[in-house]
Amino acid sequence: MTASGRRSPRSRRRAFWVGQGLGGALIAFGVVGLLLNAGATEPASWAAFFFGALLAHDLLIVPLVALAGLATVRLVPAWARPTVQGALVVSAIVALFSIPVVGGFGRLADNPSLLPGDYLRDLAIVEAAIWVVAAGLLVYARPARRAG
Repeated sequence: MTASGRRSPRSRRRAFWVGQGLGGALIAFGVVGLLLNAGATEPASWAAFFFGALLAHDLLIVPLVALAGLATVRLVPAWARPTVQGALVVSAIVALFSIPVVGGFGRLADNPSLLPGDYLRDLAIVEAAIWVVAAGLLVYARPARRAG
């Protein structure tokens, strides 16, 4: 550590390479398990999902996030940006994790107890709550106007 309490560049490099080694070992373990248990894991199906997710990320998610960031910078005052960005991130995460239930994936016609709720309505309620909290924070954090 340096006198300011921060890690030295050498220490950060070491941590980076240790992380790379551990991450690489975990990936190798997963790929070996995928291939050794090919009958149960269906590597071709996994590969289609993996590469489809990569394409969706690069062709859809990244441009949308970049556009949202650009719009936020251009349209939202600097004092409000952190709150709006936080609400956007939380909203996106909630929406992403709700895709399976909102889409009804796993619902069976002969078993009405699977996914019985109105999940789109529930998602709208949660998203509204996120933005009500964000609006409250913005009202609280708004800078006072100067007389003049």
